[in-house]
Amino acid sequence: MLQTSISNPKISDLKTAQKLSRRLKATGDSKLEYIDVRGSGGTCLVMFSAASNHNLKDEEGEKTQSQAGWVLVEAEISENNRMSIHPKANILGWRSYKIKRTCRSGFAAETISAVE
Repeated sequence: MLQTSISNPKISDLKTAQKLSRRLKATGDSKLEYIDVRGSGGTCLVMFSAASNHNLKDEEGEKTQSQAGWVLVEAEISENNRMSIHPKANILGWRSYKIKRTCRSGFAAETISAVE
């Protein structure tokens, strides 16, 4: 949410960042833990990508820019070489970013998200 306003920040964005910082400090006992995901069928890499069209404001304040993102996951494979409904998994990487090209449709934004 904050990254969408980084090019033109406002006081309200700073207040939101402060609230988020306080919330993170209050939940300081949370941790990210990587687990052994090797199932009987081994592991696989799965990438999820998504995008939204015209959800970011440009310099004039009009919503003309698009947002994209992806998550890379290592997941277990069961004995029958399929992912289970609730597999053990680790997030290996992620990215959320503004698409540089102008997208005319949601399909175009999704395609660019999958390719970049």
